[in-house]
Amino acid sequence: MKGSYFNGDLNARASLFRMYDRNFAAGVPGENYNEAIGRRRIQGVELELDGSPLEQLDIIAGYTYLATEVERGADEATFVLMPDHQFSLWTKYAFESGLLDRVSVGAGVTAFSDFSSLQGVEAPGYAVVDAMVGYQFTDRLSGAVNVNNLLDKKYYNRVGSTGTFNFYGEPTSVVGSLRYDF
Repeated sequence: MKGSYFNGDLNARASLFRMYDRNFAAGVPGENYNEAIGRRRIQGVELELDGSPLEQLDIIAGYTYLATEVERGADEATFVLMPDHQFSLWTKYAFESGLLDRVSVGAGVTAFSDFSSLQGVEAPGYAVVDAMVGYQFTDRLSGAVNVNNLLDKKYYNRVGSTGTFNFYGEPTSVVGSLRYDF
């Protein structure tokens, strides 16, 4: 479902989903090999709000709930790669007058609930903060500098077994970009 309110200053979206993953390679119960017998159900909900409560301020917020259930195949052969809950909030403010005319600043946070693999490797919940500064050089040319993981949070973005597939998330990074609209 989608909706637009206050002459487009507030937009909302809600989505329900259910997907089936069939015939993935899964461990055969009681055996030491895999076959294309796996079946799992992935379902959840996504909610999103975006809008401009002030002319220069843009806000976007989102929430996702995800549930994965193994219906067939050995559970220990399946990696649960995503947390059940994810929340994000991003704001951007564009100055319109004075010394900061043509400058925009933004900040955002993305938070995840704790999650674990079916092998018992746990990843605690975490939040990552990002920021940006932009400049509108002309009506068609703009640039931005984004700082990702501003606080250099150390976290797992994927977990597997005790010896494999455990990956840390990206450390702090700075990315510059230029955009030209034709």
